[in-house]
Amino acid sequence: MKFDIDDFYPTPRNLINDMLSGVELGRVHAILEPSAGKGNIAKYLRELAKSDCRMEYDIDTIEIDPELQHILKGEKFRVIHNDFLTFETFKRYDFVIMNPPFSKGDRHLLQALRFVRGEGQLVCLLNAETLRNLSTKTREDLSRRLSELKAEIRFAELAFHDAERPTDVEIAIVRIDMPKDDPSTIILDHLRPAQDSRFPHSDPGNPLVSSDRIHALVEHFTNEAEAGVRLLREYRSVSAFMLKGARENKAILQMSVDDKEIADKNGGHLRDAETNFLMSLRHRYWETLFTVPDFTAKLTSNVQQDLHSRVDEFAHYDFSFYNIYSLYLEVSRELLTNIKKAILDLFEDFTHRHHYEEYSKNVHYYNGWRTNKAFKVNKKVIIPMYIDRFWLDCGSGDSYRLPWEFKSKLCDIEIVFDYLAGTSTPDHASLIHSIDKAGEQGVKRGIESRHFIISVFKKGTCHIEFKDPELVKKFNIFGCQQKNWLPPGYGATQYAELDPEARDVVDSFEGKESYAQTVRRSSYFLLSDTATPLLPLVG
Repeated sequence: MKFDIDDFYPTPRNLINDMLSGVELGRVHAILEPSAGKGNIAKYLRELAKSDCRMEYDIDTIEIDPELQHILKGEKFRVIHNDFLTFETFKRYDFVIMNPPFSKGDRHLLQALRFVRGEGQLVCLLNAETLRNLSTKTREDLSRRLSELKAEIRFAELAFHDAERPTDVEIAIVRIDMPKDDPSTIILDHLRPAQDSRFPHSDPGNPLVSSDRIHALVEHFTNEAEAGVRLLREYRSVSAFMLKGARENKAILQMSVDDKEIADKNGGHLRDAETNFLMSLRHRYWETLFTVPDFTAKLTSNVQQDLHSRVDEFAHYDFSFYNIYSLYLEVSRELLTNIKKAILDLFEDFTHRHHYEEYSKNVHYYNGWRTNKAFKVNKKVIIPMYIDRFWLDCGSGDSYRLPWEFKSKLCDIEIVFDYLAGTSTPDHASLIHSIDKAGEQGVKRGIESRHFIISVFKKGTCHIEFKDPELVKKFNIFGCQQKNWLPPGYGATQYAELDPEARDVVDSFEGKESYAQTVRRSSYFLLSDTATPLLPLVG
């Protein structure tokens, strides 16, 4: 595959091996590769860990090009951000290895230095001209910083001469061993302010969070993460001054993260405490996001369950607007597929038990295309779920409750018909409230939803009657088309132009006059494959 991307020069394997010379990989766990491209370096490290039977590396990648992001994700690498120059995180890495764009190498390397933890290592490829020609303030700043850090710099000619994308540009391999963290602490250093000005005060005029729920969550996360990381670093700094007990070898003051006790410096767990804290914190915030109606309003229960099942995966990603929006786009791209699957599943659900006498009322038979087993859903249907007597008798007097899985099913039906109706602002909390209120009042008939009326019966069945016949027709056309019960091109061909066999199907399914309406409004009745309904998330 060829890429016509400025400054994209995939790193050849022999050069990667040269970059790793002198790196203490045995001390490395968390790795960051900014400007990861196709993942040549990340794949090399993964192979190296596997061949040496090392513990699997925790690798984060960053890549700005969407096509290259797609390749990285296909290789099962985490892409945690797009533009490295705008990247922010509280996580710090044991090792940062990078081949940044040659034209912006100075800015990328200065940015990368912020994310290497104390006693960690960094290796970076640069255009040699960046270090030899200090023509900009950024290059001057970089040169001064490299001098302070006692960076090792090796120049190499023709390193990319025989590469996948060759260039004769001379490069520099920069290797930095980061010093230990500054042991100073705000507890001991009275010259530092006691409170960071970024933290909002508690007075009513300066609320902690904004009014938007998702903005509020991100702001909460940022404040909690910064406060927690600061506290852990302070504990690490002052732990050196704590007297350990003669028998237990523990200080009186102890800290723990997620019920895991933090050892002192000699115990070797302090460096991992920040990672454990951030992983647990991210897990909690991603889990909370998947309960926010702004994010979940158009998602069926199956999709919501899938997101909840992936929370451990998301805990590796910062809880940032970029990552939330990336997930939003991913879910949105899949939403049309999921909705169409939900429509067909619901069609099957209403009809697959039609051979039982009670559920046979759900369907109407007609002569389908090349089959005599075709049927469509009626305006009134019985939901093929049974409500246990426990729920119908668990209230006082005439009151009752419906189990959550039953309410979830009704919400899924509403999501499907919201989509068919083009409704952009579903509010399923309102439907659940109506159902619960009806149960408290003992009302079992005429419970209103936007698209149907609910009736609950003592024998444990629930009937719904759809309000809009056109939506039922739209629902039936989709379900029957998916089952190939309607002729090819149904709704796109005038009645008079249909062959006799196709006309028989039209006559049996909806009739000539109704079919004429389908043809006139084909864009309404025939679902598009491209109109993806985006979620009502932040802009």
